Amino acid sequence: GQPIAGSAEFIALLDRVGEPYVVCTNASGNPANTYAAGLRAEGIPVDDAHFETAGSMTADLIARRHPGETVAVVGSLAFADTVRSYGVDVAVGERARSASVVAVGDVVEFRTADLD
Repeated sequence: GQPIAGSAEFIALLDRVGEPYVVCTNASGNPANTYAAGLRAEGIPVDDAHFETAGSMTADLIARRHPGETVAVVGSLAFADTVRSYGVDVAVGERARSASVVAVGDVVEFRTADLD
């Protein structure tokens, strides 16, 4: 939970010279802007547009490779909201049984009902 020494200056340098970059995390429990805001609170000037999560990358991949398809999400409501925010049709309840894509993210524990 501590910033790496020099990280704020490094990000500021990348911004100043116009070098493209992405800051990422393997977390999928919150939207990318939540994590970016946390870094800004620590003094690291990361814009939301430069931050990706495992959840946002999963959602982007599904949106591009499976446009218009129905997705069953196994995981947290926040992960489902992230997937939905990419214009993906997230199926819930019985409708999830006929989904053509399954996305798994931010799962603390599986229940048999989730897997069924």
